[in-house]
Amino acid sequence: MTPNAPGSNDHTPSAHTVSGVVTLERPGGVDELLRRVLARVESLGLDLFTVIDHSGKADEVGLTMPDTKVIMFGNPRVGTPLMRAHPLIALDLPLKLLIWAGDDDRAFLSYNAPGYLAERFDLSSREAAAVRVVEDIARAVVAD
Repeated sequence: MTPNAPGSNDHTPSAHTVSGVVTLERPGGVDELLRRVLARVESLGLDLFTVIDHSGKADEVGLTMPDTKVIMFGNPRVGTPLMRAHPLIALDLPLKLLIWAGDDDRAFLSYNAPGYLAERFDLSSREAAAVRVVEDIARAVVAD
């Protein structure tokens, strides 16, 4: 199987490298990383829209997958003008962080690179700064 193929058993960032996606590693489990992200989102006064527990839903239907969660967050005062100016950016808003378990109980945090979003939607430098918060959060929770 190719590394990115569904069903691949290789759960490492190098096996899932995708253009425009940044993946960082943090010691500890997915739940610890989730707690850190949620605390950071709250401390910045951002709205938490939802946490999607992909692995939990898989378990509910009798399937298994490594612990995998997506956190969706943002600020409607910032995102709304972006979506008005660039309607298709709504495909990538609210901002998202993917937290997932790799091999050997490693936890990873992945997100769309702000530069990728800026190029994809031809954002001005001011607009690009608005989506940079996802990277700020990711780097802060991995570094702490």
